[in-house]
Amino acid sequence: IIMKITWKPFGFTLVELLVVIAIIGVLIALLLLAVQAAREAARRMQCTSHLKQIGLAVHNFHDTKKGVPPACIGAGFGSTGSWDETRWRRASIWPLLYPHMEQQALYERYANASFDGKQGFNVWFTQPWWASLTEAEQKEHTSVSITICPSRGKRVAISADPVTGLTDSTTGTHMVSGPVTDYALVIAFNSAFNTTVASHWQWIGKPEIDSGANYAGIVNNNAQRGPFRMAHLTNHDGNTWMPQDEFSDFLDGLSNIVFFGEKHIPLELVGKCVDNIWSSDTSIRNQVDCSMLLLSESRAITTARVAYFYRGSDGTEHKPGIVPQNLIYTSIDVNSIPFGSAHTNICNFLIGDGSVRGLPTTISVDILAKLGTVDDKTTVPF
Repeated sequence: IIMKITWKPFGFTLVELLVVIAIIGVLIALLLLAVQAAREAARRMQCTSHLKQIGLAVHNFHDTKKGVPPACIGAGFGSTGSWDETRWRRASIWPLLYPHMEQQALYERYANASFDGKQGFNVWFTQPWWASLTEAEQKEHTSVSITICPSRGKRVAISADPVTGLTDSTTGTHMVSGPVTDYALVIAFNSAFNTTVASHWQWIGKPEIDSGANYAGIVNNNAQRGPFRMAHLTNHDGNTWMPQDEFSDFLDGLSNIVFFGEKHIPLELVGKCVDNIWSSDTSIRNQVDCSMLLLSESRAITTARVAYFYRGSDGTEHKPGIVPQNLIYTSIDVNSIPFGSAHTNICNFLIGDGSVRGLPTTISVDILAKLGTVDDKTTVPF
């Protein structure tokens, strides 16, 4: 008996193929989510590492200079005590920390600069200074990578538009271009006109240096209750200075103070330094992404953010806290400039003892305000 065996080709049905493709698609989606989460975790760790390096630089500065690095050099006042162009010549804390970030050569470029008849830390108060640099020199000035948190994207420099760029409200001088940063020093301010709250921090000072035209505005400086204040100036040209405080002056102890935090920049303003976007709201203008070389004036506090502000003239308190990156903070108070990050539900802060903590965006504004002051003698859990 001869049997004829016929083989039928076996294949997947259309339904089976669709099911397999759907399963593969789900697995790929899960894998991409896991990869993205891992990448963000790595970026956040890098941001934390950068803050720790900044903390080391602050402590090294203190050990070397026997004092806390100043928030800026130059009070932003003229010799008569009135506001003038010198407000734009306030070199911020960043170039002062460069020698302690293995950036001595870059520091020397600032300290020994010469432009438009001015010397040292006073040369970059106008846009032409940045424009006078070669492309290679500009690139060198934006090479300090630890000032950037990669979670917010690659940002190394900004260019102030010569027509619409942020300008000095008195002279019309344009904000200087330069490198940007994702980290801001902490400001906690008691208005100098407040006579109802006596603060230990308000009365710390060195009268032999603080007096006279060489240092106008010392009263406002003493009202800053955060960790960094303006330098003592021994000459009003802004190039002869010394630190004002020591860690021992911080009554709250270093482990109970925040030094730096990731700063809030609305998504629409990342990489922008202009004052004509929402010109009717000066508080938004404070959140622009300008050069970190300057502390700037109150209209664009690009290198600082506010933990606490007390306006003595009307007795109001402002505690901006931490806000998500997609929020445009529209408070009418120009001093309510919040912290915030590109991370989800978290914002990293450098603690005075050199550690770094990720604080939730839901943290009480009262707790952050207390952490931002150095002399309230209050210990808070965080």
